[in-house]
Amino acid sequence: MSRKSKEELQDHHKIKSLPLDKSFCSEKADELEAILQELNDLLSVAGIEIRAAESTLTIDVNGEKFASVTKRRAGRKKKNATQQYEEILAYRETHTAQETFEWLGLTKQTYYRRIKELKKEAEQESQI
Repeated sequence: MSRKSKEELQDHHKIKSLPLDKSFCSEKADELEAILQELNDLLSVAGIEIRAAESTLTIDVNGEKFASVTKRRAGRKKKNATQQYEEILAYRETHTAQETFEWLGLTKQTYYRRIKELKKEAEQESQI
């Protein structure tokens, strides 16, 4: 089975309702309600809710909650560098690069990468 593209997945999650067989809904309403309750109990963790009303099955997906549950979050987490770009630049003026990345608790490569990222962010904010 091939992996779906992001666009296909996004379109998939846009499904809002599906028609149901009216006779099934009227004859087995209690059974349908029990099935939906079980499904909702399982899917609520992922931000999904399923409802049936007037012979229509409605599927609601909370995009943020769904994304947070389905992402792997693999790899080492970033060290919390709370210093702002301006503060780092001010420190750099009076200290060497090695002292600066040691002060931040970063490796040399990470330090230069973060400086580059912060510089880009600062430029984008100034353009706005």
